[in-house]
Amino acid sequence: MVRLPENALLSDVVVRLARSDDRTRRVRVMREHYEPGFPGRLAAMGGLRHVAQLGPDWAGLAVWQAGALKCQLRDRFIG
Repeated sequence: MVRLPENALLSDVVVRLARSDDRTRRVRVMREHYEPGFPGRLAAMGGLRHVAQLGPDWAGLAVWQAGALKCQLRDRFIG
């Protein structure tokens, strides 16, 4: 990921859906910036992924997961 220059404007950042050809870079970024094991769990689950770009450089990565996928224990408890 790139450190944003001090003179960068929010309007310079483009947020887009991650593409399938972003996968290798996305996994590398997540391994560098997240706790061990965390990226593997996210990669295994479905979800929505966005990349924030400043020119060709990535300024951010957002991964949105469905909370319902984590509720099996709660659902069993509730019955």
